[in-house]
Amino acid sequence: MKKFWEMFLRAPEGEGGAGGDGGAGDGAAKDAGGGGGTPPAGQPGGGEGAAPYRPDGLPDQYVGASERETIDKLWTATKGFRDAQAQRETPPADVAGYTFEWSDAVKPYAADFGEDKFFTGVKEDALKAGLGNKQANAFLDSVMNRMISMQLVDAPIDVEAEKLKLAPDDAKGLPAPERDAAIQRRVANNVAFVDSLAAKGFDKDAAQALGAELAAFPALNQLVEFMRDGGVKPALGGGPAAAATAADLAKRSGDPRGRIGEPEYDPTFAAETDRLYKELYPG
Repeated sequence: MKKFWEMFLRAPEGEGGAGGDGGAGDGAAKDAGGGGGTPPAGQPGGGEGAAPYRPDGLPDQYVGASERETIDKLWTATKGFRDAQAQRETPPADVAGYTFEWSDAVKPYAADFGEDKFFTGVKEDALKAGLGNKQANAFLDSVMNRMISMQLVDAPIDVEAEKLKLAPDDAKGLPAPERDAAIQRRVANNVAFVDSLAAKGFDKDAAQALGAELAAFPALNQLVEFMRDGGVKPALGGGPAAAATAADLAKRSGDPRGRIGEPEYDPTFAAETDRLYKELYPG
C-alpha cells in the first residue's frame, strides 16, 4: 500500500521519486531492500514479474498495466466530480444571506416576497438543504415561473390603480392628498348607509360584512350608491322597502357633515339628506 501512495505522490518526470522509465525508481528499490529482494510486509511484490497493486473491488476499466496507469485512469475518471466540487457554492451563514433575484416574469408577483412569512420559511428550508444563494435562486424562480404559467398564483394588484377606481369622478384629477380624502369620505358615507339599512331591519351580520368590503371593491361602492340614490329599494326584513323617518332626518340635520361651513362638511352627505327630505316630504 505504501508503494501505491508513493506512486500517487510521485515527483514529476526527471526529478526523482517514481518518475522516469524505471518503474518504482531507485528510491523505491532501496526502500524495498534492493532489486529482486522480498518487499516489506504490507507492500506488493516489487520484484520482476510482480502484478501491480489493485485495491479490492476496483472495476476492470480502472485497472492499468502498471500502478501508474491505474492512478492516471482514476484521476481522469474523477475529473467531473473534482470540477463540480470546486464550483460548489457554500451555503450562507444564515437566512439573511439569501437574496432572491427574480426573472422578469416573476418580478411583478414578487414585490412583497421579502417580508412574506412563506418565503422566510423557504429560505430556512434552503439553508437546511445546504443550498447556496445561486442554487436557491435558480430553483425557486423556476418553481414560481411554473406556478404562474399554471395560473396558481393570483395576478399582481396595482394598488394605485385600484385606489383611483375608488375616487369619486370629480376627485380623480385632484392631488393625491385631496383625492385620498375624497375616497375616505366616499367609503365612510357608503358604510354609514349600509349601517342605516341594518337599523331598518337589514341583517346586521350581512351589513357588517358588506361595509368591511367597501374599501376594497370599487364596484361595490357603485352598487351601494345606486341603492342609496334610489336606483334600488331593498326589501328589509322581508317586507316592503322602508323610507327614512322624521327621526332619521332630524338626526342627519344635526350632523355637521350636512352643514355648510363646518370642517366636517361633506357635500355627498348633504345631498343625500336633501334627497331623503324630498322623499319623505314630496312637493
